[in-house]
Amino acid sequence: MTTSLTGALNDRYWQVRQKVLQSLGKLRFRGAVGAIIPFLDDELPSLRKEAAAALGEIADPAARDALVARARDDDPDVRKTVSWALQQIAAR
Repeated sequence: MTTSLTGALNDRYWQVRQKVLQSLGKLRFRGAVGAIIPFLDDELPSLRKEAAAALGEIADPAARDALVARARDDDPDVRKTVSWALQQIAAR
């Protein structure tokens, strides 16, 4: 199931990718961290925010450096979510 979800991160529709990021976060699937991190650089702020949220839900320390690098995102919602995700990792 989770490999099907990570495969769906390549879907051509951004809405599908957004829902997949949400689902991977809810499942707390640590194996998806490497597939989620590239979305922190997506052109769409909603996908960057959802990637940060998923990484916060998963709370894997392996995502910390990638999140720190995005702490100055142009979008305030993304910055807020990155900050929250870093707090989740620190609390773990």
